[in-house]
Amino acid sequence: MLINDFLSADALKKLAIWEKAQDDIVLVKQKESVANGKITDKFLIDQTERGIPYYGATGGSLTYMITPCSLGMAIVIKHNVTKAEIDLTDYDSL
Repeated sequence: MLINDFLSADALKKLAIWEKAQDDIVLVKQKESVANGKITDKFLIDQTERGIPYYGATGGSLTYMITPCSLGMAIVIKHNVTKAEIDLTDYDSL
C-alpha cells in the first residue's frame, strides 16, 4: 500500500508543502555545518550546495504512522530529523 491509498489529494498537497518546509529547516542546519567545518565530506557538501538535504543512504526522512481506529484511520507523519509532526487525519469523515 502507498500513502496515497490513505490520503486525499488535499492532504497529499498539505503533506508536500509541510515536507518541503521541513527539508528547508534541515538544509539550513546542514549549510551551517558545512560553513562551520563540521561537514567535510565532498558528497554532502555538494548536496548542500545544490540545495538538497541529505538523509543518509536510505533517504528516509519521514515516518508514517497510520492507526486504524473504530471510526477510521488516524494518520500522523513525523519528520525524522526535525521531529516535527503533522496530523493528516480526516476528522470530518470519522
